[in-house]
Amino acid sequence: MSETKAKKAAPKKAAATTKKAAEPKQPTVVVFISAEHEPVQFHIRDRYAHRREDGRLRWRFSPEEAELVRRHHYVQMGRVIEVDND
Repeated sequence: MSETKAKKAAPKKAAATTKKAAEPKQPTVVVFISAEHEPVQFHIRDRYAHRREDGRLRWRFSPEEAELVRRHHYVQMGRVIEVDND
């Protein structure tokens, strides 16, 4: 009986906490570039592009705006592509 009381009196161990897998962070800026050299600048969602050294155009959008840009005609046709880093 004394063993039973000792087991009951022993402090309970805290349940093992499982660490959640680190969720990937949302990018703060989403970058789009023109697929080829563009002779003139054009705007997407009222933003003009910046010209890169290789002659391609670059746009930077917030993640919320990027959802809309992905539906833009030039993105759908492949004239403008999304890139991971620029």
